[in-house]
Amino acid sequence: MMEIIEIAEEIERHIKLLEVGRKDLQRRSDKRADAIGAYEKQIGITMMKLKNGISFILEDVEIINPPTTTTEKIARAICFKEKIDMEKADTEYKLAVKGLDCIQAELNGYQSINRHLSSK
Repeated sequence: MMEIIEIAEEIERHIKLLEVGRKDLQRRSDKRADAIGAYEKQIGITMMKLKNGISFILEDVEIINPPTTTTEKIARAICFKEKIDMEKADTEYKLAVKGLDCIQAELNGYQSINRHLSSK
């Protein structure tokens, strides 16, 4: 069984991890927002270019003046790299949130153990 001092050290360590994680979460949140914005902007620009007759090469196929009904899907295909960047940033953000949730749960556990040991 852990000693009270060890529990207190773990509580302090988890509090520090949460402080660091909170700052990192803000950075990841900004990165996520930037990636979403960049993707949406690139989709819009690509759709305008397609509509204005500017050609694109995708998988060695020239795309020029596609039907209006397929323009958005084609623009999304052309902007696949931005979509990948957006998904990665989103996943990093969500993983950071889950990581902080896990640290918080561990902290709660140590605090419960500490209360139990302190009451003896």
